[in-house]
Amino acid sequence: ILVSCVVKVGSRKREKTICSCTKQRTKDFPGEVFADGRKLFCKICNIVLNHHRKLIISSHLTKSQKYLKRKAALQGESQKNRILLASFNTTTIAQYEHWMLSMTESCAAENISLSKMDHPFICKLLNTQVKNGGASPRGYQLQDAYLTDTPKWPPQRLNSQLWV
Repeated sequence: ILVSCVVKVGSRKREKTICSCTKQRTKDFPGEVFADGRKLFCKICNIVLNHHRKLIISSHLTKSQKYLKRKAALQGESQKNRILLASFNTTTIAQYEHWMLSMTESCAAENISLSKMDHPFICKLLNTQVKNGGASPRGYQLQDAYLTDTPKWPPQRLNSQLWV
């Protein structure tokens, strides 16, 4: 809603346009302010700002020491959080190799064919439930790379047929 009013300064008249709509100010300063009814709040400081004057809002966002200090602190925290999350989400090569070896040993011990790893349901399970499980090799790759490294099984297990 734009309201026009005439202001007399000295001997001359000036026409000013005043924006009294808080929604317009949230569009003018996206991500910095939000409207709650007829009040305009700063997201960082959580204080009420005068939404009738754009200069007051812009000076608060550029010059207010309280705002600048809190914004710098929030950016520092978000940077730390991003670094921590990135370090937790990575899988080392040793962990991946250990997981593949233990998967191959488990399948061999239970006499499960390694070609079952190529089944769509197993692939979906690995993609959703196992961290970095989407990069798991196919059954023939498991057989070539990991089956030779498995420990010696008891003689009764070696005599039975092993599906590979």
